[in-house]
Amino acid sequence: MSQWAPARTVPGIVAGVSPPPSGGSQRSSGLTALAVVNLVFGGIGVLNVFVTPWTFRMMKHRSHGPFMDKPPEAYLHVSSVSGFVVAVLLIVAGVGYLKQARWGRAMGNAYGVVAILSALIALATWPNVFVAFGTVVGLVYPVLTLILLNTTFRKQFP
Repeated sequence: MSQWAPARTVPGIVAGVSPPPSGGSQRSSGLTALAVVNLVFGGIGVLNVFVTPWTFRMMKHRSHGPFMDKPPEAYLHVSSVSGFVVAVLLIVAGVGYLKQARWGRAMGNAYGVVAILSALIALATWPNVFVAFGTVVGLVYPVLTLILLNTTFRKQFP
């Protein structure tokens, strides 16, 4: 039986750093970054749920320029509900990524699909140049998430 020795005297051991968990794969820094971005975007989305009704109320009573008309009622409701659903999916998926749980990958894929569909529905319910630009920009992260989860990070979920 070996004797106890301080960590600094044992070769290959760095003080203060624990070894990766045995039996599972170590989470890559890329997957950790994706999880953090999900949690940040999800948190912003949840806060947006409280701000959106106020913003839409202002937009309905404001005069609009030649490039922007008043948002239709359907757009206001669809974007509020889909925004909340997307925010919750982002947070749940982010936690799942950190745990490297299979359900985390499933929630990330669900987020990607729901976000893409909600962006296209938003464009269909209020077609104007600002919504179109926002849709194109807003599609980048869901598409990137779907690609990364199903290629680069696929093997990190047991």
